[in-house]
Amino acid sequence: DCEIHDCANGLFSAYETENLLIEGNFIHSNGGPKYYEHNTYTAGVNVVYRNNRFGPLREGCGGNALKDRSAGLLVVGNWIEGGNRQLDLVDGEDSPSIRNHPDYPETWVVGNVLAEVEDFGNTQVIHFGGDSGDEPTYRRTLHLVNNTVVSSRKGRLTLLRLSTQVQQADVRNNILHATAPGGEIAILDETGGVTLTNNWLKDGYKGSHGTLAGRIQTEGNLGGEDPGFVAFGDDPSQWDLRLKPSSPSVGAGASVDWPEAVSPPFPVIDRSQTALTVAEPTFLGALPPAE
Repeated sequence: DCEIHDCANGLFSAYETENLLIEGNFIHSNGGPKYYEHNTYTAGVNVVYRNNRFGPLREGCGGNALKDRSAGLLVVGNWIEGGNRQLDLVDGEDSPSIRNHPDYPETWVVGNVLAEVEDFGNTQVIHFGGDSGDEPTYRRTLHLVNNTVVSSRKGRLTLLRLSTQVQQADVRNNILHATAPGGEIAILDETGGVTLTNNWLKDGYKGSHGTLAGRIQTEGNLGGEDPGFVAFGDDPSQWDLRLKPSSPSVGAGASVDWPEAVSPPFPVIDRSQTALTVAEPTFLGALPPAE
């Protein structure tokens, strides 16, 4: 229940941190002239982001909304808006205690809204794997489940940058939509492997905007021009990303082998409040249907 703003790194934790819960906060307007200053920058073991609202960084700042180097990271039920990337989930760098932890290879990102609201920063929403150059120590598997990823950018959008061909992403029960035409949306930057299962994807999306060296497998996905949000368009202040009862995404959620730490019901949040609500993920995306 904190508001954290106008800092270099709004919240920072170092590699010896354990069992850190970041919950119910409004984190915005942080960052400085250095690209490694972010709204939050965490490292440790068992770090959980739950039910937070992330607003854009300070104007002109080149950092990310959420940057993390943890083992056992869970990002569940947050609204994350703006930043160079919304999520930058990279290696444990020079910390053996993180890299050797049994929960280090897998990361869960569940039930979040990830929003690109202007033509600023990187066109990639999520970077996963590592950035130190020590590729054998990079994270391995990203579980991206029941998220709503939206963009009002006029140009391109790329869902994932996986650092090398080794990284894998299980992308399941998500909604990926933009005001731009579907051809401006890509799944992969270049490398890695993605399994797209039971998502709603805007018609015309591409595997990559460049040369696709990785692998994309698809199964049971829905598509169209409109996923059925209550309100969506060029003005993000008017968005209501709950689903209309008539949306094809209602009732379309497939079962997931949830880890205990994120087993449903899981929290969901909208941009107008930080009050906790919970939902069973029988729908696609992050926010349950409007009544």
